Amino acid sequence: MNISINAQEFQIKESISLADVLIDYSLKKHIKGSFAVALNSKFIAKGHYAKTILNAGDKIDIMSPIAGG
Repeated sequence: MNISINAQEFQIKESISLADVLIDYSLKKHIKGSFAVALNSKFIAKGHYAKTILNAGDKIDIMSPIAGG
């Protein structure tokens, strides 16, 4: 099934959790440190990543914190 992560299309297997996809994606893209995740424009708490099963067409946005001053 297809999903998008930060506006890029990816094909994943069915019945996979958000946690599993984030682990794979962060390893491939060398993402380290803290980040926030929105699934279909709704923020998902880190404690819910493993319980959240993805569906075809889901849109995931991964955002890193930005410091300003």
